[in-house]
Amino acid sequence: DEFMRLQVQQKLEDDNARTAAIRDQKEKLLAERRQMQHENFLRKSAVKEAMDQMKITNKFIDIEEVLAKKAGKEVRKRDDYDSD
Repeated sequence: DEFMRLQVQQKLEDDNARTAAIRDQKEKLLAERRQMQHENFLRKSAVKEAMDQMKITNKFIDIEEVLAKKAGKEVRKRDDYDSD
């Protein structure tokens, strides 16, 4: 009787640990998905804003340059690349 009780108790503890691990993994995946959606939204907004700006100014330049300036990154011009 005692042995069976201990086995059932051990199984319950294992099941609870497994359930908690699955719940944590699900929460982590949801958080990652929300972060990716937010980043995609920001990227899409920046592209739309850059396109609108190009329409207004009638200057159709490299969109990567515009987006990089918006992100605060330094951009290398395509002419700067070494052509071997």
